[in-house]
Amino acid sequence: MRADTALVRGTRPHGGAGPGREGHGDPAAADVDRVDWGGHPVLGRVEVWDGRDPSDRAQWTAAWERMAGGDPFSHPGFLQAFAGPGEVPLCAHLRGIDGEEILHALLARPIVADACGRPVEEGLWDAYTVLLYGGPLAQRSSEALRAAFHRGFGAWARDHGLVSEFVRMSPVESRRLPYPGRVREQAPHIVRDLRGMTLETLWA
Repeated sequence: MRADTALVRGTRPHGGAGPGREGHGDPAAADVDRVDWGGHPVLGRVEVWDGRDPSDRAQWTAAWERMAGGDPFSHPGFLQAFAGPGEVPLCAHLRGIDGEEILHALLARPIVADACGRPVEEGLWDAYTVLLYGGPLAQRSSEALRAAFHRGFGAWARDHGLVSEFVRMSPVESRRLPYPGRVREQAPHIVRDLRGMTLETLWA
């Protein structure tokens, strides 16, 4: 299945940094409780890593190795390879408790004109998934963690001028996480389990 998601995040406050180097690695202040009922820390902050920065890239790669299950579309090298002029490979990440964490890789591109070709103010960006599929990934994620991630990423987006996002979700249901926004189903896929089948059977 193909699902396109458009997320309108709202414009940034004047003076906010864009998602380039001047704003890379800035964690969003997620509006979530930081302790559980027993008073123990639960959630950190949503961090957004810039794939061009060596330190950020190392953290992104480590998270990818822990939880992406070999998904190529969320690896920093894959996004960097497909980044166009002025585009920035980014990864939003939130860690929860008991091994829960969410990773969301995307490309941010500067918005220089509106739909009619008229120039717009500087510092506005949109985000999209690179070739084939994207969307948040998680090995384990609770509803609370997903809600905290969306709030934290939304807060970061508003502060950094990211006004819209277009995501082509994975056709594999087990890899899709619920995501806010307007979802359009287009060009459904046919997925078959080929395990245990011989080449002769496949070509028959």
